[in-house]
Amino acid sequence: MFKIWHRMMMLMADVVILYGLAMLFFGTSGLFAPINDPINATFFGTAQPPAEMLAYQDFIYGLIGAMTVGWGLLLFFVAWKPFGNREAWAWWAIVISVDVWFVIDTWVALSFDAPVLVIANLPLVALIAVPLIGSIRHVFGGSAARAATA
Repeated sequence: MFKIWHRMMMLMADVVILYGLAMLFFGTSGLFAPINDPINATFFGTAQPPAEMLAYQDFIYGLIGAMTVGWGLLLFFVAWKPFGNREAWAWWAIVISVDVWFVIDTWVALSFDAPVLVIANLPLVALIAVPLIGSIRHVFGGSAARAATA
């Protein structure tokens, strides 16, 4: 059963990498309109901001996309070998990395009245949580699994 959780975790890292690449290359395209339009309306009063702002968004999304690709690659390599070898530190590294990202990202999004970002992040967090929760007993064993989640 652990093999399924391991493969799923690697697949989730691939999803993070692909999302980062999509943001890098298509961040202001129609692909991201369901996220960008509400954000643009919040900050600029229109779903289609001026060209100067779109250029700035391209720049920012490029940086965020690059960082997301880097984070996804790190997740992939931690998931591939150390997590695959059931090393507890790898499980914790993934949990803490995802939790810190999600909490800070949610706080910033809500602080700037952009709940669409939280809604967009929820499926990814849920999909990453599944193999993490499913793998607890394989990584930590029976009683250790209860301690890991306490």
